[in-house]
Amino acid sequence: MSVNGPVPPPVPPADATEAPPTTTVAPVGTLAQKKRLQYAKSKSSSANTRPQRALFCLNLNNPFRQACISIVEWKYPFHMLREADRQTDSTL
Repeated sequence: MSVNGPVPPPVPPADATEAPPTTTVAPVGTLAQKKRLQYAKSKSSSANTRPQRALFCLNLNNPFRQACISIVEWKYPFHMLREADRQTDSTL
C-alpha cells in the first residue's frame, strides 16, 4: 500500500498479434454529395422557419421586423450576378 492508496494491478503487455485499430475514411465524392444534399434540404424547407418572436418583443407583424426581413431577403443585385455567371458558364 502506498501513501495515496492501494497500488493498481500491473497492466499486461500488449500482444504482438493485435492489430492497431484502423480508421475508415469515406471517399471525397460521397462527402461532397452528402453536403450538397444537406444544403438542398435546408434550402427547400425555408417556407416559414422564422420564430413568432425575435428578441422577446418583435412579433412577425411588427413593421420594423418586416422591414428588416425584407432587406435581408432582398436578392435583386445578387440574383443578376448569379444569372450572368450561369450564362458565362453555359457558353464554356
